[in-house]
Amino acid sequence: MACSRLIRFAVQLSEAPSGEDWTRLAQRMESLGYSGISMPDHLWAQLAPIPALAAVAVATSRPRITMAVLANDFRNPVLLAKEAATLDVLSGGRLDLGMGAGWREEEYRQAGIRFDRPSTRIARLVEAVTIIKRLLEGECVTFHGEHYDVDNYQLTPVPVQRPRPRIMLGGGAPVMLAAAARHADIVSIATDNRHRTGRGQNANATLAAVEQATRWIAEAAPDRTGHLELNIRVLHINIGADGPAVAAQSASTFGLPADEVARSPFCAVGTERQVADHFRSVRDRLGISYFTVSASAAETLAPVVARLTGT
Repeated sequence: MACSRLIRFAVQLSEAPSGEDWTRLAQRMESLGYSGISMPDHLWAQLAPIPALAAVAVATSRPRITMAVLANDFRNPVLLAKEAATLDVLSGGRLDLGMGAGWREEEYRQAGIRFDRPSTRIARLVEAVTIIKRLLEGECVTFHGEHYDVDNYQLTPVPVQRPRPRIMLGGGAPVMLAAAARHADIVSIATDNRHRTGRGQNANATLAAVEQATRWIAEAAPDRTGHLELNIRVLHINIGADGPAVAAQSASTFGLPADEVARSPFCAVGTERQVADHFRSVRDRLGISYFTVSASAAETLAPVVARLTGT
């Protein structure tokens, strides 16, 4: 799945001690050259993504704003469409709406939400995305599905982007990636939650596993492959003077052998030049051109971002 898309980077933010600190952090990420600011969606120690991204939208002027990714079952699709349209207006048309089927059973239990089997959660997500797309495109929507009912509703405010803000869907298992390929504009490839194994929890973060994920995407929607932007959340960044030594140092932390760490699209290890070459290789070989990194690594990676932005 060779790709000529320009490489871009987003940084994942989650919390700050105050509103002033939060907006200052977002502005710093913008000054470092990150083209996107992303937030997770969990019940643990983090700011709630939608109001926090509204503050980011007002405090910045260039980065796109997104979520990686909203748990669909936490929100009604009509209300989410209204919040998404509002974010698009506040940001001047910079929203990519990121959604997923939800995966942390503990959070469902904490919130009193039934944790259905994956196939049901994915089917519910597809219905929600169908409704949200139609609303964001300006339709007056009546929808009667297995999971949702909407009765003659037309969305306000009208989003800035036309025909609508882009939808990003994320996942790691084949069924979820197939659904993303068919219904999203951006597909975010995650490690498959079924295979998390304890420390590191990254047994399926190998290059071969990501290659397989891109094949699932291509097979599910061959007519859409050229139009999809592929994203990956870079889980481990270690920039040092010696690539092999840095990879060996990272192996026990990440949970893969050193040679697999060096090749994994979920990792970026080695010198600045080696890391830059690695991102280019992932783009050229797998078609993944959009990388999301942790806030803790943003300053360290900034020289690589500057080197690769627009290439």
